[in-house]
Amino acid sequence: MLTLGYLATVLMGLALGLFGGGGSILTVPILVYFFGLEPVLAGTYSLFLVGLTAAVGAAHALRRGRVDARRGFAFAVPGLVGVVGVRRGLLPALPEELLNLGHWHLTRSGLVMSVFAVLMVLAAATLLQPGSPRPAAARPGAPGFALRGLGIGALTGFVGAGGGFLITPALMVFARLPLATAAGTSLFVLAMNGMLAFAADAAHLGALDWRLLGALSVISLAGIFAGAELAQRVPEARLKRAFGIFVLVTGSLILAQQMLRS
Repeated sequence: MLTLGYLATVLMGLALGLFGGGGSILTVPILVYFFGLEPVLAGTYSLFLVGLTAAVGAAHALRRGRVDARRGFAFAVPGLVGVVGVRRGLLPALPEELLNLGHWHLTRSGLVMSVFAVLMVLAAATLLQPGSPRPAAARPGAPGFALRGLGIGALTGFVGAGGGFLITPALMVFARLPLATAAGTSLFVLAMNGMLAFAADAAHLGALDWRLLGALSVISLAGIFAGAELAQRVPEARLKRAFGIFVLVTGSLILAQQMLRS
């Protein structure tokens, strides 16, 4: 199973290299199903991997002038409040068994994976949608922009996924950034939120498996560089469609499993 997990991590890295932050949607399922981590702990590990890989991507985007740091900070700071608030406040407060209807019960882990599966389906819809999101008719003020960052941050904290597939369209629609700049700024936001949220989590956890984290980091970074090279040779539309279908099927299977689990 571990071998399959490492192979899946290579695929995750390829997806990150090909599609940027959206590839991180695969991290939590890999950690849960191949490495046997509990979903909330998998979210902590995912935040580290997402933060690290996003930082590499953001540094590359920054060198190419594709990061709007001012809007990135405006989005990331409230987002960080949402991430840390949910992971240090809401998740620990939830009981392990949330609902018991006799033959069917809902656990905290089951809720996290169910919400994650729904997000995977939404991510797939974003990938399969032709064209780019249209800018909003009117740009929201600072409170509205911050509120969107807070909401996406809270969602990121709950499931442990980067949320790049939500951040990039939000920056395009509400900040009116072009796709390349929105994608680079999204990686900047993911790097900040992921690494700082991981640090907040790690301060309250016991010993972490740094050997596993190190191995996964090296493998995913290698996959990123390979994916970035592959992206130069394969049409983007075909890649997005293939990955979107894969994410849709995976998310649907996870959701079905959680609904049928008793």
